[in-house]
Amino acid sequence: ERLTEKSFIAQQKSESRRASVEGKAAGKSEKSPFLEKIKQVGLLLEAFGNAKTVRNDNSSRFGKYLKIFWDRETGTMKGARMRQYLLEKTRVVTLDEGHRNYHIFYWMLQGATNEEKSNLQLLSPQEYFYLNQNDFELDRVTNKRDMSKRKHPKDCRKNYIVYKMDSNGKPVLDRNGNIQKTVDGDDKINMGLLRGQFEVVFGAKEAKSRMDQIFHICSGILRLGNVDFDTQGKVDKKTEADGIVAAKMFGLPEFAAGDTSLANRLSTDLLSSFGAGGKPSIIEAHCDQRRARGYRDALAKAIYGRLFIKIFEWCNEKLKENSSKYDQVIGMLDIFGFEIFETNGFEQMCINYCNEKLQQTFNDHFFQKELREYEA
Repeated sequence: ERLTEKSFIAQQKSESRRASVEGKAAGKSEKSPFLEKIKQVGLLLEAFGNAKTVRNDNSSRFGKYLKIFWDRETGTMKGARMRQYLLEKTRVVTLDEGHRNYHIFYWMLQGATNEEKSNLQLLSPQEYFYLNQNDFELDRVTNKRDMSKRKHPKDCRKNYIVYKMDSNGKPVLDRNGNIQKTVDGDDKINMGLLRGQFEVVFGAKEAKSRMDQIFHICSGILRLGNVDFDTQGKVDKKTEADGIVAAKMFGLPEFAAGDTSLANRLSTDLLSSFGAGGKPSIIEAHCDQRRARGYRDALAKAIYGRLFIKIFEWCNEKLKENSSKYDQVIGMLDIFGFEIFETNGFEQMCINYCNEKLQQTFNDHFFQKELREYEA
């Protein structure tokens, strides 16, 4: 039989996608392990593709298309496959006011064990350039519907406060017997939940290995962002140590120090020239500060983008169909929100253009369908 595919758009509403998946599976009385895995994969990906914006604490900054394979006769899920679109990589290196970087960086820093902090050589959030461009604490927007009176993004935000807990899960009291509060507890809690999601999707042993690889790369990206250059384009001596740690975190110890170090490579332009007889030669030249910083940020964005794609591949391996006997496919597209930053690059233009075209397609499809029904 030919496959029949039903698709719809859940614009800027990840919750709509989750509810749709669960609603479709509600016909089965028993709890589906595969449904639970799909849910956990979705939550897992939010750690790496979602971030806090001015209006949303958990905004999807990428597009995801989820295809679920069903057995029409039994009504059971047989497998799933995902595709990702246009991750907002510029967020890794640049933050506007009221925005945070991707969740994983804060969760890792606040929720890592002492052993992990030592192995990954982690610092506090405010010590990383890619995080300290803005307040690193999580601010929560109010639930007020009327946003018209808001003069500034910060006017309707308040600190998200949670209570400190001890190792037994009991509130920690201060000298006066009052419950102590903290602003970083939310990130610690979410880190614990993320570990559980990895175990559900990958199993305990593989989950530990995967998270270790991811944490090393994320730590390396943050350290890479701390590498800076003087006005002549040479590596700032104060940040050489960050370049060494970044290279080690990326598994490149041979590029940790010396003339071939990662930091020095970022401040070097390679120029091609052709001499007598057309023989090519390579000339090395120091680039200026602006170009060196641009190379640094481009590398950080590229590494995070490749990491994100790899995580999708890992998850797809765990969601692949376990049977060839399916005759129905449901496709769900979860798209990112429209954003305008103080400085917008080509990447943001593509994201916003894609968002608007999808919205137009959605409106044309459903409004035209309704119109034809009324005309009939």
